[in-house]
Amino acid sequence: MNSHFRIAVKFCAASVLAGFMGAIAPAAGALIWNVEYLDAAGSGFNDGTFGAQRRSTLGSVLSYVSGVLSAENGTIDLRVDVSQSDGTGFLAQGGTYFNPSAPAGYYNGFAYDHVRSGGDPSATVPDATILVDFGYVWNSGLGAPAANQYDLFSVLLHEITHTLGFNSQVMQDGSSFFGSNNPGIFNVFDSYLALAGGQNLFGAGGHFLGVANDLISGNVVFRSPSSGDDFLMYSPDPFEGGSSLQHFSGISGAVMLPSYSRGSSIRSYSPADCTVLVDIGWSASCGAIPEPSSGWLLTAGLALLLAAICRIGDQERRRFDSVDLVAL
Repeated sequence: MNSHFRIAVKFCAASVLAGFMGAIAPAAGALIWNVEYLDAAGSGFNDGTFGAQRRSTLGSVLSYVSGVLSAENGTIDLRVDVSQSDGTGFLAQGGTYFNPSAPAGYYNGFAYDHVRSGGDPSATVPDATILVDFGYVWNSGLGAPAANQYDLFSVLLHEITHTLGFNSQVMQDGSSFFGSNNPGIFNVFDSYLALAGGQNLFGAGGHFLGVANDLISGNVVFRSPSSGDDFLMYSPDPFEGGSSLQHFSGISGAVMLPSYSRGSSIRSYSPADCTVLVDIGWSASCGAIPEPSSGWLLTAGLALLLAAICRIGDQERRRFDSVDLVAL
């Protein structure tokens, strides 16, 4: 049985409850997260033992993100797909929908568009979707993870950040995920990719200016227009679809790293994470945002990632883009 409800999240909402009780009216300056769970009763986010805790942790993630984006006021439709339970392959997957029929250029995806335009980009698909493989050993709550556990909060924060537009549409030859034309359809994020100490890799209108070898050079950076910093990106050889270019490399404490290990947690944005959100267009507060405590309550459902997955909906006019997070 599916559970579908709406929650309004506002920073410093110390005891906001949603869950299966229904919707909470939005407050001024708050993001509204419409969260739909597809797990059947007794499994995943509706598990009889851990389901409520997992939904509460997702709610805490959404509350944290809404605190960082406290100047934003809009709606994001998030679907939590049927969870996996085999404990092999990906920890989880997540991403946002795009319109592949859009003109060549740079876009953040449906989640961003829904907030900024005030209109739903599609009546038939959500703005973003995720799924988790609960076959792994998870720390589902807000306490510290044990040495053998993956931290659910950390993974969900990583994935939610991808749905906000922290991802790339660049394929290994420099073409777009949505087609081989140059110019093509790319993320706003892609427009700031460059070579360290060298040229920008993208020009106006979705033009790729580099060559394929640039993308596996280990020398790709995100060139921040707001801070002037070059943040080193993950660009290994060979190219890793769904992971290359859309994660930082070697930035200690960053949420958006390409891998997580058992027993560790990263539950708040580093300056680099938050700066990228500002650069791609969000009104983000990059000051000190506290990590969640056990007092943060909300309910919902969310995910992680591990390989490029394309899902097609709405008569094949919109495609879902996912990115990867490696389990160590």
